[in-house]
Amino acid sequence: MEKTTKKKSSGENKRGRKKGCAKTGGRVAGTPNKMTTNLRSVLGEQLAPHLADIGMLIARIEDAKERVSAIVSLLPFFAPKMQSIDMNAKQEHDVRVEQSLIELDEQFSEKKAELQQRKVKLVNFD
Repeated sequence: MEKTTKKKSSGENKRGRKKGCAKTGGRVAGTPNKMTTNLRSVLGEQLAPHLADIGMLIARIEDAKERVSAIVSLLPFFAPKMQSIDMNAKQEHDVRVEQSLIELDEQFSEKKAELQQRKVKLVNFD
């Protein structure tokens, strides 16, 4: 028996989404990763009894710079890092919104004046 191979066209049997189709499925933005959450929970349970020991170990460090360095190196595990906010981007956005509102107000005023002028003309023709 001979095997016949069917030649596939270039667009046939492509995986994935078609071009232009929206992505669907997956986690919603902001949903915590389950594995990370579980890992942090287990680590927290295991380390909780030793937190007092860590404090005593840091207190034993005689050099102030080394003590501060140790504390700073542990901070990310106890307090989240703060993110900086780019105020320029927000200010630029506010300026664009304000400019758009000014332009809309001018267009509204022009249309209002035009309609009032038409009304006067219609009244004069009657």
